[in-house]
Amino acid sequence: MFTSRKDAGGVLAGELIKQGIKADLVLGIVRGGVVVAKEVADLLHLPLEVLVVKKLGAPNNSELAIGALTSDGVTFIDNSLVNSLGVEKSYLFNEVKIQHQAFTVRDKKLRKGYSSISVINRRVLVVDDGAATGATLFAAIKWLKKKHAGTIILALPVAAKHAAVELQNLVDRCVILEEPEDFGAVGQFYQDFREVSDDEVVSLLKPK
Repeated sequence: MFTSRKDAGGVLAGELIKQGIKADLVLGIVRGGVVVAKEVADLLHLPLEVLVVKKLGAPNNSELAIGALTSDGVTFIDNSLVNSLGVEKSYLFNEVKIQHQAFTVRDKKLRKGYSSISVINRRVLVVDDGAATGATLFAAIKWLKKKHAGTIILALPVAAKHAAVELQNLVDRCVILEEPEDFGAVGQFYQDFREVSDDEVVSLLKPK
């Protein structure tokens, strides 16, 4: 159990230092992951970047991620979940279209004044506040590979075991502090798991 996302970031940074992890930049997943990533970046003295990833919600259950996409259209679809739920292709097509249309304005707001992220041949430390299905991280990793990142390192405070196994197979190195058997949602492992606003993300990106 972590007190807050900032607390989780501090503990995670300590473990990364202990393991001698080296990186060129920290990439925080919007929105909650940016709070964790900010603490990691500060303690490891690394630059912080953010990646906006939006999950694709299942029919009648928007909180259940059947996939995810990035602002520039890199898309991950959980085909096994889509098939088991019987999600129609027309629904999936429309969900991707709706979420992508909402991205343009939001991405510019969060990254205003900042240039686009360059990860070519760089060691990228990807940080989120946790992983339940892992959909957003699968999309983020797919995006990093498309952008030719040199090394992909994943760091999480907590993850469901099934997601952890799959994620570990996709990256060069993986550090997950907790992989509990009883996993319902990421929020159950935080005392304070309040929603993070876009304005808070913007403030975290401002240089000191």
